Amino acid sequence: MSKRDLETVRTDIEAKLQDIETLARGQRTTDEAVAEILAAYDRNLAESGGIYAIHGTLFDNDGVAPFVVGGLYSENPAADAQVLFALMGREAVERQARALLTAHAKNFGPGLTKAQRTKQMADFKDELHKLELEEERTILQLEGADGFKPRRREADPAIILEAWRAHL
Repeated sequence: MSKRDLETVRTDIEAKLQDIETLARGQRTTDEAVAEILAAYDRNLAESGGIYAIHGTLFDNDGVAPFVVGGLYSENPAADAQVLFALMGREAVERQARALLTAHAKNFGPGLTKAQRTKQMADFKDELHKLELEEERTILQLEGADGFKPRRREADPAIILEAWRAHL
């Protein structure tokens, strides 16, 4: 093995770590995504106590503005979006989310189910384990020939020990 081989393995490790991150953030099925949106809706509604404010105007869950608080102004568009969701009502949020996500799925595919993501993640982690073992074996071979070779800061100590045990 050469230094070039070590760099190739490290490039493959970085690519696999990116695959894992992408999958973790990846597209859900429409039903799963709608369920996550509705769970957030319900959580926000419960945390609000039924009172919302947009630019100083307080609203209850029915969209009624019983009074205005003078001088208040929201600097947080995300909070305003949560209020608007609440004022739309759960059924309207679900209808809109489903329509948008269905259109998205037509352009980008249906997404993976939780079971598919779980299997894919396990496969990715297995591939990463093999790549990290290959990296450590390469480092051990290079150290035997050329001296010390630095490890990645995020190298898994369990992988290092596993490779060392096999090396001895």
